[in-house]
Amino acid sequence: MLFGKSPEAARWLQAALSDPEARKDYSVLLRGEVSAPFVCDRPLRSARGEPTPSRTEVDPLEVFDHSTLANVRILTGRRHQIRRHLNHAGHHVVGDTTHGKGHVNRAFRDGFGLERLFLHARSVAIAHAPTERLLT
Repeated sequence: MLFGKSPEAARWLQAALSDPEARKDYSVLLRGEVSAPFVCDRPLRSARGEPTPSRTEVDPLEVFDHSTLANVRILTGRRHQIRRHLNHAGHHVVGDTTHGKGHVNRAFRDGFGLERLFLHARSVAIAHAPTERLLT
């Protein structure tokens, strides 16, 4: 979690996270076997129903039977972007009760005790405006 300790810091942090140079990486367990990296750049609809550009990069790290552990990087920050893009690609996030598959989620819950969404923010890197130093 990132917190701005003042209104000014919170505004700066929000702007830094929205910057195209910000790097946001997640560890995600996907449904299905993904052997090659792929990109989803399907526009996602905003709360007002307008299509907005969105880009998600998926890099598989380890392939298992019926699932893949992947590093997922978002280059835009849309609401539920990872979940929505992976749903579109047919590789739902394991444990996703909204966009995922119930039988897959039950199998992981019963077989491995996974009771929640397997989507974890791993790292964030943003430029510190005054110094231009990379903060990770």
